[in-house]
Amino acid sequence: MMRTAIPLAMLSLTLSTALVCPALALAQSSTDSGRWYVTLNGGSSAINDPSVNLQRPSLPSTTGKLNLGGGALYGGSVGYWINPSVRVEGELAYRSNRVKSTTVAGIDAQQTDADLASLAFMVNGLYDFEGWQTSFARFRPFVGAGVGLAQEIDTDIKVGGVSREFSGDRFAYQLVGGVNWYYRSGWFAGARVKWFNAGSVDLASSTANLGTLKTDYRGLSAELSVGYRF
Repeated sequence: MMRTAIPLAMLSLTLSTALVCPALALAQSSTDSGRWYVTLNGGSSAINDPSVNLQRPSLPSTTGKLNLGGGALYGGSVGYWINPSVRVEGELAYRSNRVKSTTVAGIDAQQTDADLASLAFMVNGLYDFEGWQTSFARFRPFVGAGVGLAQEIDTDIKVGGVSREFSGDRFAYQLVGGVNWYYRSGWFAGARVKWFNAGSVDLASSTANLGTLKTDYRGLSAELSVGYRF
C-alpha cells in the first residue's frame, strides 16, 4: 500500500539540485551532449475534486465528492533524442493529494490522514523548438503528449472511523508544455506544466463488503526538473 506522507526531503533535494546545477555546469568545460538523458522531477499537484460513486454489496449506491487539498509530485524519466527536435522518454511519477472531507453517504464526512494518490508509468513524445541562446545557456520551449498506465490509483479514507484502502489501475494520458535550459556541459534544468487524465476509475476495497469506489482522476501539476545528457 502506498503511504500518504509526501517525502518532502526528497522533493526539496530535487528543487535545490535544480538551482545548484547551473553553477556546476558553468564550472565544467563544454562537451558534446549525447542522445540519452535522465531527469529528476518534483513539484506541486492539483487534482480536481472528483465525483464519487460508492457501490456496496446489497445496499443502494451513494454519490458525492471528495474534497481535496494540495499535493506533491515527484519522479524521473529516461529519454532519447531521435533528432535535434524530437525525443521520446519513459517517465515514472508518484503524486499524492490530501483528502480533507467527503459528501458520500457511507464514508466519514471529515477525514484525517487521508489521501488520493497514484503511481503512473508513461511514455512521452516531445517536440523541442529552436528557442534562444543566452550567454550561459540555450533555452528551448517544448510541447508533448504521453500515454501509459496509472498502475496504482488508491485512496486511504476513513469509513466508520477506520482507515480503509480502495485501489485500482487505469489507462491514462497527459499533455505537457514547458521550457528546458541547456548549459555548456551535459547538465540541463527545466520547468513544465502537465495535464494528467485517467478518466473514471473503479477502486476496489481491500476490505470485504465495502464494495467499489468509482471516481474521476484528473488534474494539473507544475514541476521543476534537473537532468543530464550522456
